[in-house]
Amino acid sequence: MEKHNLIIFRILVLFICNSLYSQNKTIVPKDGTIVFVKKEIITDTLLYINTFEKVFDKMLLKAKKEVLFERGYVNKQIPDTINKQINQMIEVMKSIALQETLSNKPKNLIKYHHFYKNTQIEEFISVNDQHMEKNLITNFDDFENENLWTITGIEENKKETKIIKDFKCFKVVIYYFNLDEPPGFNSLLNVMELWVTEDIKTKFHPFIKSIEILEKYYPLHIKHTVKGVEGMHTDYEIIEFSLK
Repeated sequence: MEKHNLIIFRILVLFICNSLYSQNKTIVPKDGTIVFVKKEIITDTLLYINTFEKVFDKMLLKAKKEVLFERGYVNKQIPDTINKQINQMIEVMKSIALQETLSNKPKNLIKYHHFYKNTQIEEFISVNDQHMEKNLITNFDDFENENLWTITGIEENKKETKIIKDFKCFKVVIYYFNLDEPPGFNSLLNVMELWVTEDIKTKFHPFIKSIEILEKYYPLHIKHTVKGVEGMHTDYEIIEFSLK
């Protein structure tokens, strides 16, 4: 009887292990769906406002210098009218950015949908479950050639782990400048805390624009901040997954 119970126990252990790690086999996505939801989370409003204004002022000052450089105002006296006009635009941009984040209105529910169909991906964004224009991705090499981020640092922590959609993930933090942003904005140091798996291999990711990252692992959860801005972050959380 004891031997019989031991056999049953071993079978249960094997079954549990197989269930927990059933998706350890590497996936190169060709079929299925993945959907992320975007959430802007404020943890300290006053801290966010104070730190945001400092970072934003420095960033817009750089943007102003680039605009003036393009207009040929190098080592020249800037006319008061132009200087006043640019300063007004800066204040408007800062005000709009703060109002959008701090508004008491219900936040839009933004989802990023991706449907894999063999060598193609159909993508679209939904806002409050209203579908926006669809886009068909057919050439993944385009993403490899873009590589729009300048990564300044990568920190891996394989001891810090958690399970996301049955995948064992570990923590990676990356620091980068986004070259695709407008003048000024491309000077902001972005910080992304990623929970990644090494069991999904693809050149495409809706939010990660770096082949250096995608060649190593696939992020299933993302927390995005800007260096120096505290009290607020943006989460990209996976809510649907059926890739195979």
